[in-house]
Amino acid sequence: MALSEMSSDEIEQKILKHLESGKVKVRAVSKSIDADKKLVDRAIAKLAKEDRIEYLYLDTSYVQLKGK
Repeated sequence: MALSEMSSDEIEQKILKHLESGKVKVRAVSKSIDADKKLVDRAIAKLAKEDRIEYLYLDTSYVQLKGK
């Protein structure tokens, strides 16, 4: 699927699926789901605001599913 065809909802679902494996750096998420980092950053910020994921700061920043 081309990047331009991927909706923000699809990006969010891919992010949530990817985070099932544990904490991950944001850049690694954008590479693994093959999406533009700016779009991934926006989707992650939205998911964090909805309290579905959380940021971790351990020498560098990570994201993970809320409560994992």
